[in-house]
Amino acid sequence: MKPQKIFKMLIWIAASLGAVFFLLPKTQLQPKFLKHTEYKPLYGTTVKLDVCYIPEEEEELKPAFAEAWKKLESIQEEMNVFNEQSELADINRSYPEAIQVSEDMYRILQQSLYYNQLTGGMFDVTVWPLIKLWKKAAKENRYPTTEELAAVRSRIGSKNIELPGEIRVRLKNADVKIDLGGIGAGFAADEAAKIFRTHGFANFLVDAGGDMFAGGSNCEGKKWRIGINDPRDKAKFVDVVELSDMAVSTSGNYEQYFEIQGERWSHIINPVTGYPQRGVASATLIAPRGIDVDAVATALCVWDARTAIAFVDKMGPEWASVIFSGETDEGLIRTESKNYNRYKSKSKQSGDF
Repeated sequence: MKPQKIFKMLIWIAASLGAVFFLLPKTQLQPKFLKHTEYKPLYGTTVKLDVCYIPEEEEELKPAFAEAWKKLESIQEEMNVFNEQSELADINRSYPEAIQVSEDMYRILQQSLYYNQLTGGMFDVTVWPLIKLWKKAAKENRYPTTEELAAVRSRIGSKNIELPGEIRVRLKNADVKIDLGGIGAGFAADEAAKIFRTHGFANFLVDAGGDMFAGGSNCEGKKWRIGINDPRDKAKFVDVVELSDMAVSTSGNYEQYFEIQGERWSHIINPVTGYPQRGVASATLIAPRGIDVDAVATALCVWDARTAIAFVDKMGPEWASVIFSGETDEGLIRTESKNYNRYKSKSKQSGDF
């Protein structure tokens, strides 16, 4: 064969191979990810961090995880209502003065007041005195009296928290005590997500005890698969949702509750009535941020299922929820928002959670 023909044939073969390579599905061109996982006991639970990385990024893992854990530990230390040396404790003792606070504390209090208004008072970080009253009554195996409930309710409410500017906070009532337990883990999940992204990691999963943020893709290049527990049997999943750059959280009465005279009451208190919620067994919320799902999932448990779903549907196409409520002979009643199927997996089989 003449050299010119051989040369032309080689060019044709190279061009053909290039065309095939160009047409390969994008998923086949993605690098193979490895997974690094770490756990720590925080927020009264276990926090789990997963990061997907390529070998070239391995050196960045250690500083990224170190910074993430430092931030998460700081949030626990400073925002813990049970820690008398915390920044939150200083605020709860500060009446009537306006005191300077950290930027993190100011931001989370701003968000707390926002969600209080957004939910019509159903999310309220000042319910701690009500929780204390119910815990005390439960230890004595009695119900709080009408007078006790009225006295506590008259002294609480987010209206008693003022943010006068210059990163300061003032309590308007000496009896107001802030508890960030219903929003802190979601805030922490968002902060960890920011840190991983700053270090160049786009694919990760932050699980702050059930308040989860799924960044990018899992280590197989697919959406993260998150199992939703059956509120009557935690060993089973009722659904699996598939998420990318979204958060999910489930609240309900199946894990924490009071028991009084043989009757179980949810640990989630309705700030308006002063009584624990009764109708909703669990509410799972999907939304853009961890702080969204942590705060609002609590409110969804206070409303009845129909009101809760209507609220989620008004929040936009990224928001979705499934709620289980009302015992019947066939089991719990399932109510879904209109966008829930957008995230629901066709399979309940466990994957890369």
